[in-house]
Amino acid sequence: MVIVNKSLEEMLKGIGDAKRVFHRQYRIGNFIDDDRSHANFVMADAAFKQALGPVYVQLPISTAIKEAFDNAIQHGNQFDRKKNTTVDIYRGGLGWVVGISDEGKGFDYRKVLATESKKNFGTGFASYGDRNLQISFENQGRSINIRGSYGGIKR
Repeated sequence: MVIVNKSLEEMLKGIGDAKRVFHRQYRIGNFIDDDRSHANFVMADAAFKQALGPVYVQLPISTAIKEAFDNAIQHGNQFDRKKNTTVDIYRGGLGWVVGISDEGKGFDYRKVLATESKKNFGTGFASYGDRNLQISFENQGRSINIRGSYGGIKR
C-alpha cells in the first residue's frame, strides 16, 4: 500500500480514459440489526465484483475494498441509519479506482497510521498492506480512493 496525496481526479488521470462504471448510495440501516443485513452485504459485494470484473476476485483487492466499505459504515457513519455510504467505481485502460465516501465526521488518517504502527488494531489499514494499491484520502477523511492496476488480468 502506498498512501498518496492525490485527489480522485488525479488518480483517475493515472488509469487512462477513465469511465465510471458503478455508482450507488447504500443506506446504512440496511446493513445492521435486521435479518437482511448479511444479504445486503452479499449483494453489495456482488455489485462490486460485477463492476470491477476479474480483478475483484483477487483476495487482496476484494478484502481492501470490503474493508474500506465496512469502515465507512462502522467508523465513518457510526451505524447511523440516516447516513449513506457512496461507492463509485471507475475503469480505464491502465487500471481502476474505487471511491468510497461516508457522511461521518471524518478522521486524521496520519494519526491513525502512526497509532496502528505501534499497536495492532483489528483489520483496518493492515488490510491494505503489501498490495500494489495506491490509497488517498479526501474530504477530511470522509472519502477514500483506492487505485490499482489490472496486473495482467484479462478485463
